[in-house]
Amino acid sequence: MKVLYDHQIFSMQNFGGISRYFYENIIRLRKNFDVEIDHSILYSSNEYLIDRTIFPLEKPYGFQDWIPWIQFRGKYRIFRLMQILGLLPDPKSRMNKEILRKIERSDFDLFHPTYYSSYFLKNLRKIRKPFVLTVYDLIHEKFPSYFPDANDVIRNKKILIENAVGIIAISENTKSDLIQFYNFPENKIKVVYLGSSFSSDLKTNKNSNLFKKEYLLFTGNRSHYKNFSFFLKSIQTLFKEFPSLQLYCVGGGSFQKEEIVLVEELGLTGRVEQFHFESDDELSEYYKNALLFVFPSRYEGFGIPLLEAFSCRTPVVCSETSSFPEVAGDAAFYFDPDSKESIYESVKEAILSPEKRKEKIQNGIRQINQFSWDKSAKGTFEFYQSIHKG
Repeated sequence: MKVLYDHQIFSMQNFGGISRYFYENIIRLRKNFDVEIDHSILYSSNEYLIDRTIFPLEKPYGFQDWIPWIQFRGKYRIFRLMQILGLLPDPKSRMNKEILRKIERSDFDLFHPTYYSSYFLKNLRKIRKPFVLTVYDLIHEKFPSYFPDANDVIRNKKILIENAVGIIAISENTKSDLIQFYNFPENKIKVVYLGSSFSSDLKTNKNSNLFKKEYLLFTGNRSHYKNFSFFLKSIQTLFKEFPSLQLYCVGGGSFQKEEIVLVEELGLTGRVEQFHFESDDELSEYYKNALLFVFPSRYEGFGIPLLEAFSCRTPVVCSETSSFPEVAGDAAFYFDPDSKESIYESVKEAILSPEKRKEKIQNGIRQINQFSWDKSAKGTFEFYQSIHKG
């Protein structure tokens, strides 16, 4: 069986859950199962594409390569215009042409796009080849006001959902939402869970002064439905009750102006800090040394950070909504993400209950055994087979 993938998500993400999902599955499908892999990923800055036997990336013709000896105002705009007009090489355009060429060649059994653009549909219909789709969440449908491009994403997603021969949902919660919003046939949906790429190696670096402090850990994006600002307001008084407590925000970019203002207004300057990380190993250090990992998001299709925390033996305090209970099971302290009192009480209980934290850690060790990239690849292969064999 030969499966063709496109480049969409690897053009959009330098790192992130969706590109990691495809990378981890592709390398395992090629190595462990009878699947021949083809793709159109010619250029990418994605940090996961380290296997050059599967991803022999070329160096793109970039802005810095065009008349580097001359600099002037508006140079980048002219560069992009010339790319759009076809007068200079354009990596995205080149990859679009590459995938359409591979589709026209028709020497594959199944096509699996990596995101929701429907650019390929007309060409695929001509050769009557099937495609499958992975639906990660329905966040744009549930919270459209949070996303300026919500209508475009929903429109494209709807087109693909209506034309896919089958859909992989990354949780039962996503499957349920998919049926609710799009009335997609349940028997054409397969739930395939994600995994964690973190090692279970518990060695840690306590030398850094950062890790000698007692801190709560928040990772990733902080905007909109991630509920960071509301969470911070909810736990404000905990910083007075526990004078040594810190909140570390790792990843997600530097604090925005309004976040800095909020921290100052709450009197938490110096108690709430933001850090960048360069690798999974570095991120895992923040998990391993944290008192608690907090995840107050209002909605997640799966929530890989839960598995990252479990891998690092870090107790979890999270929202009791969407896919959280499905993924975390009895291994987390839960709260209502829209209730300040619930958030405050749950985080405080976790801080004051070392025995309960130990219990949650042990439950997390058991819980994470349900999830791995090997299991994800196996489930994906079985789904491909069911489509291929009809």
